[in-house]
Amino acid sequence: MRERPDRLPRALETVSCLLGLSGIATLFLPFTFNNSPWDVTGGQVFQSEFDFYFSYFLLGAPFLLAVPISAASLLLLITRRLVQPCWIAGYALAFAAAAGTSSLVGAAMIYWAHDSACAIPSLAILIGGGALVVTNVRLGLPHAQNGIIAMQVAFAAGALLPVFVYFGEWNIGAYITLITIVVYASHVVAVELVVRGTCEASRG
Repeated sequence: MRERPDRLPRALETVSCLLGLSGIATLFLPFTFNNSPWDVTGGQVFQSEFDFYFSYFLLGAPFLLAVPISAASLLLLITRRLVQPCWIAGYALAFAAAAGTSSLVGAAMIYWAHDSACAIPSLAILIGGGALVVTNVRLGLPHAQNGIIAMQVAFAAGALLPVFVYFGEWNIGAYITLITIVVYASHVVAVELVVRGTCEASRG
């Protein structure tokens, strides 16, 4: 009997990788009020008046994940593997971004009553996505795939927060962000159906 693949078909990986480049565009395109996520993250860091606690750094930080997501996806597509430091870095970056988003979600729930409803989708993704990543580890999903999924989950959770907070005041970047989230979600579903199925079959 022919074994199921332990990774996505190359054609599907190629399409997913190319479409996922939209995530990098979201980092630099104006999101709201003609400000991009880069303006409140990298742009802030290079300013002498940068103040971590009173800036929008945490709100824009998850968008930075688009760069390592695309890099890891491209490397996996070309080499068909990721060395251990790469997927460890993926987990670490995802955890850091998720922690930042969690702090904003908590603040919205406790202090910003008018934004509390906006934080619910991000909270749901953090909980559900986190459980998915942990389950994948337990089932033996390749860390190369799961590390990318972890970053995509953290991106989606963090990016959805400003999407809802600034609803009605979107610039082009917000629309591209929604497209990117759909692309990432489609990739996660494909990996879960194809690759995770292989892991479960091998355990059985």
